[in-house]
Amino acid sequence: MKRKGLKRLCLLFSAILVFNACVFTGYAAPEGSSATPSSATPSSATPSSATPSSATPSSAATNSRQQQQIQQNINNYNNQLNQVNQNINNATNKKNQTQEEANALNAQIVDLMASISIAEKDLAAKKSQLTQLQEEYEIAKQKVADQNAAMRSRIKSIYEKGNRGYLEVFLESKNLAELVNKIEYASTIYDYDKNMLENLKESTRRVEELSEQVESEKLSIESAVQELNHEKSMLNSKLATLKKTISNYEAQIEKSKKEAAELTKKIEEENKKAAEALKNNTGGNSGGSGGSGGGGSSGGGGSDVQHNVPHNAALGAQVVAEAKKYIGNKYVWGGNDLNNGIDCSGFTQQIYGKFGFSLPRWSGDQRYCGTGIPFAEAQIGDLIYYAGHVAIYMGNNTIIHASNSAPYPQGGIKVSSPATYMTILSVRRLF
Repeated sequence: MKRKGLKRLCLLFSAILVFNACVFTGYAAPEGSSATPSSATPSSATPSSATPSSATPSSAATNSRQQQQIQQNINNYNNQLNQVNQNINNATNKKNQTQEEANALNAQIVDLMASISIAEKDLAAKKSQLTQLQEEYEIAKQKVADQNAAMRSRIKSIYEKGNRGYLEVFLESKNLAELVNKIEYASTIYDYDKNMLENLKESTRRVEELSEQVESEKLSIESAVQELNHEKSMLNSKLATLKKTISNYEAQIEKSKKEAAELTKKIEEENKKAAEALKNNTGGNSGGSGGSGGGGSSGGGGSDVQHNVPHNAALGAQVVAEAKKYIGNKYVWGGNDLNNGIDCSGFTQQIYGKFGFSLPRWSGDQRYCGTGIPFAEAQIGDLIYYAGHVAIYMGNNTIIHASNSAPYPQGGIKVSSPATYMTILSVRRLF
């Protein structure tokens, strides 16, 4: 009985101690410095207080980083758009420059076609003249032959009387007066026939010389037409190249415009993203960054003839004197050697070049050098331009030039007159 009572008393005492310990612990937690209570407290308090305080700063940081990336994208697209627009401007400028060259070249071709037409008319006229002269030459030769036959017939009739000689004719005369008359008549007829024959021969010679001159002029014009057609071929080739270049620039421009449109669209999309990010941003500090790229989508933002033009006569005489040194040398189309073969424009280029004047290689380009003057005011040393041909004026309606491939004196470097044997398109004064 006593042991049971003791056991109950011990249990009661233990319960009291436990109760007191619990009460003491709960009361001392706010005050105490004990490690045991403080270690238990965070297990329940920390999660409930930390979660709401960390959620808002994390969302703001994410939104700020998103806006920065959007802005960086906008700036990159704007830079690309600026470069593309610059490429468009450069290609457009080059295209316009090339188009101007093509237009100028086209104008030259039109002018060249007119020159070819003129040269061909001159050539047709020379051929017609040459045909006429050949006919006249044949007629003149026939007249000489007829005159020779007539003279022989009359001489035979007057002096021979069949098989009889001069002595028999004279012996048949009744008196001295009749004899003298017969002799005078025979002499008159002979002199007339002789003069007629000489005149016919002279006429034939003149026709022959004129035929040779016209033939030479015809060959010169044929060379001019050949040079014109060659120059036309070259210009057409250059024009085709320029047109291809223009087409390439147009393709580049079109491609760049498409790139610009795509970049503009991307910038607009990024601006929408920026506006959406600004709308969703509750931080209030990053609102200005979203719309800073708003403006980015606009991106990368023969009438030249003059009268009384001064002329250096002494220099003109020197030019002509130099040109004369090469008379007799041969003509070679496209040649550049004054001694071994040269064409008309090469001849003028090199002769004037010896005196410091730089001329283009082709005759059509030389037409626009210096100052245009009327032919009536042409002086020694001036440049004469025909359709597809150039020459140096020597004065007195005479030129010196590299003419055609016929042997000298018909062709080669030679002196020709009149200077107007072809239609003169331009006279240029260089000094």
